[in-house]
Amino acid sequence: MSAAALPPVAAVLEGIIGRRLTMALASSTDAGTVYVPLHPKPTHKLVQVIGMAATAKLAETFGGQTVRIPVCDQVRRASRDAEIRKLAADGVTQVEIARRFGMTDRAVRYILAAG
Repeated sequence: MSAAALPPVAAVLEGIIGRRLTMALASSTDAGTVYVPLHPKPTHKLVQVIGMAATAKLAETFGGQTVRIPVCDQVRRASRDAEIRKLAADGVTQVEIARRFGMTDRAVRYILAAG
C-alpha cells in the first residue's frame, strides 16, 4: 500500500488497527463519525466493517467515545495510482485498466504520465 501520510486521527487509528483496516473504516464512513462502544457487540457497525478483534482494540483507547474518521482521499488516490502503474507495467492495456477502475482511458494516461 502507499506510503502516503495519513491525517493525524487516521495515523492514530493505523497504529492501533493497521493501515488496511483504517482505510476500510475511512471508506465506510466518508468523513463521518463513529461511536466506539466500551463493550462491542457483533451487530455494531464498527464490528461489521473492521471485525471484532480490531473493534476491541479501538475500544481499549476510544471506548465510549465518538471518533471523527477522516476521508483519506489522498492516501486512497496514491494507492490507486500505484496499482494502476503496476498493472500498466505488467502489460495490462490502458483501456482495461480504465474499465477496472471505472475511469476513462484518458485519466489512466494522465496518471501514467505523472508517474
